[in-house]
Amino acid sequence: MKKRLQLLALGIGCAMMGCDSEAAVEPFPGTETEEMPWELLVETIWCNRGGGYGFGFAPVGVPFYLPWGSTWDYVVDDNDWGADFDNIHDAITAAQDGDRIYVCPGTYEGQLDIWDDVELLSLGGACDTIIESPAGTNGTVVDIHSSAIIEGFTITGSQFTGQCFYGGGVHIGGQYGETRIYPELRHNRIVDNVACKVAGIYVGGMESNNGEYTNVTVTIENNIIADNYSEVMNAGAIAINSTRSTSTAIDNNVIAYNESFQGSGGIEIHNGDAHGTRVRGNILYNNVGSAGIAVISLDDPFETLIAGFNDLYGNSLEWYDGFFDIYDDPDFDNEQTYALDNNSPCIDAGFWSSSYNDPDGTRNDIGAYGGPSGDWECTP
Repeated sequence: MKKRLQLLALGIGCAMMGCDSEAAVEPFPGTETEEMPWELLVETIWCNRGGGYGFGFAPVGVPFYLPWGSTWDYVVDDNDWGADFDNIHDAITAAQDGDRIYVCPGTYEGQLDIWDDVELLSLGGACDTIIESPAGTNGTVVDIHSSAIIEGFTITGSQFTGQCFYGGGVHIGGQYGETRIYPELRHNRIVDNVACKVAGIYVGGMESNNGEYTNVTVTIENNIIADNYSEVMNAGAIAINSTRSTSTAIDNNVIAYNESFQGSGGIEIHNGDAHGTRVRGNILYNNVGSAGIAVISLDDPFETLIAGFNDLYGNSLEWYDGFFDIYDDPDFDNEQTYALDNNSPCIDAGFWSSSYNDPDGTRNDIGAYGGPSGDWECTP
């Protein structure tokens, strides 16, 4: 039965934990503070309670509700019987439009189908919260048909073992009766996926009986998309079928070491009109295939594709040059996190509008840690 998330009364919890009273919030609904936002609160009080994460205290039975009106909030924890669910599949089945699903650190089975407008949020960050396809299974790790938000996961392990499919890590389509969806992918590692066509992220749309498509407007920002392989054709990292996508934004990602047998190693945009697709602030690094950014069969890419302020280095070939792109070694501090070295040419080289500044207020850095949403980290 669907229920609101119940947490410890923080007054009692803090007494047991010995936390600073300034960091505590009152044990009543609607009491979020700057010192402890809800995401941190859930991670601290739920994921860390008795599951081997550090605090080791049991629930005291005092309900604590997260205050989001008529929406519901769930916790998924594969290491705690007291969570709402121990797997993401069941949480997605229970959730409805507007619900949030908080996922504690762990490794969870993939091949998820998301049909509702839910938020799937990691509490431990991408390196500690993994969605992985079961061994020996064919197909996509996460299949999105809605305006879902996916934030803070490693999405990995898709395999091409049977029928050909699009989108190894993430497939974004649509559903009958929906004219437009607005999914978002942020702060994820989409890595080590294999697909027949498009190993990282495929953005398309579902065709209805009358030949119309669900139009997809996707935000793909501040992700690491690396080491994916398309065995047959199309992109190794990202492919946009632009007849079914309008104003998709691919901003401030690292796209590295992806490969396609026959297609772009990095990003591929094809069919008709680009419809305002934006590719900005990305590092495309050592991708193997026909190109780093490939523009295929577009009617007028210079009018309808917004590309620029990217760093393209070490890719097999470049078919498309954007405005103010650079072609320098990004000089990563290391290729585990893809964080930039202090002397990187990508620092302060991104889009110059102040609305795209980094969290510290400086000009946008090119790469996964630049821009307004660049304040995240992941160390595998």
